[in-house]
Amino acid sequence: MLVEIFQASRASQNSLYPDSVYDYFPRHSDRCAIPMINAFELQHGRLQQIQIESKADLERTKPIWIDFHDPSEEERLWAKELFRLTLPDEDDFGDIEASARCFEDATGALQIRSDFLIDKADESRNVPVAFVLKHDILFSLHEEDLPVFRLLRLRARHQPGYLEDCRDVLLDLYATDAEYSADALEGVYADLEEVGGRVLKAHLTDEAADHADHVHHAHHQAKHDAAGQGGDGASGQARREVGCQNGCHGWNCSS
Repeated sequence: MLVEIFQASRASQNSLYPDSVYDYFPRHSDRCAIPMINAFELQHGRLQQIQIESKADLERTKPIWIDFHDPSEEERLWAKELFRLTLPDEDDFGDIEASARCFEDATGALQIRSDFLIDKADESRNVPVAFVLKHDILFSLHEEDLPVFRLLRLRARHQPGYLEDCRDVLLDLYATDAEYSADALEGVYADLEEVGGRVLKAHLTDEAADHADHVHHAHHQAKHDAAGQGGDGASGQARREVGCQNGCHGWNCSS
């Protein structure tokens, strides 16, 4: 009974966000195939997205950000030949020590590993992302499409002067992820409050109590995953590293 109540509550909301914001964070990706590489240039103060379908396309761009979504071996080769960059292996950056999540490599590039939240109607989980700052370009690498990345692209396309360089892109991705995680937590608390209220008004059987315990455990895990986005781990260290390059500190970076 409790599970049915909880599922009905989630279905009635359809999203943690109102309609105007729901477009920023679609809960499902049953749509056309997502391009594997997107390059972004600054044009007239706006972030212009350029779909990359060949090495020649990538070579013609003057990007501040190149986003690799589950790149193929051929696309990895393009990065190596055009930017002298060896993209990190996805198998290596998912579960590593905090001290190894932000470092400067032998070429002088800043390497960062972070987790970004995906909050769907049926699950909440973290997706690992690798960043590389090199030659005034931000390179990002991930295996799944991320709501936070979609929202940043949307804002930057419609707000002139929103971003000025690759460091702004990186810092705003972290800020947007914190916003997204906070909204997810608010939705979790709202769901728990509604389910709790309905349970207190109904006769609670042993079976329903077991279901309630399961729901509580699932939401506790979602809370833990979302809260992990705001810690002073890789994202905090990244803010300090990026800030130091401009003689300032983290979120107060004006460049």
